[in-house]
Amino acid sequence: MKNAWILTVLVTLVFTSGCFGPRFSFEIRKVTIETTPPGAKVYQVNSVDGNETFLGTTPVKEQPIRVLSDVKGRLTSASVDWMTSQIQMLNIRIVKTGYEEHKGNLPSLPGKTTTHKITLTPK
Repeated sequence: MKNAWILTVLVTLVFTSGCFGPRFSFEIRKVTIETTPPGAKVYQVNSVDGNETFLGTTPVKEQPIRVLSDVKGRLTSASVDWMTSQIQMLNIRIVKTGYEEHKGNLPSLPGKTTTHKITLTPK
């Protein structure tokens, strides 16, 4: 019986210590993205795995997005810096033929639509 109690305590400590890697929390936000010129394709780049989601062609109006809101668990020091930079941000890639690709993070706010206006650079 005493061994079962010790095993239970050890298992609890392992699960709560973050030994199984980081845990990510996400929130749904809304964003409007306008480009000059309009007609650019907007992709959200997932902060955790790099996969992309097509958000639409500009102007993109009140589009729901999923942003990283918190990270818990063990990370390397390089990962901590990078993941911290992604919290509350929309990581995007914008493309339009004849223009330079635009990549970057855009801030987002809980409870309101955040509007971003981006001027694309001709090639």
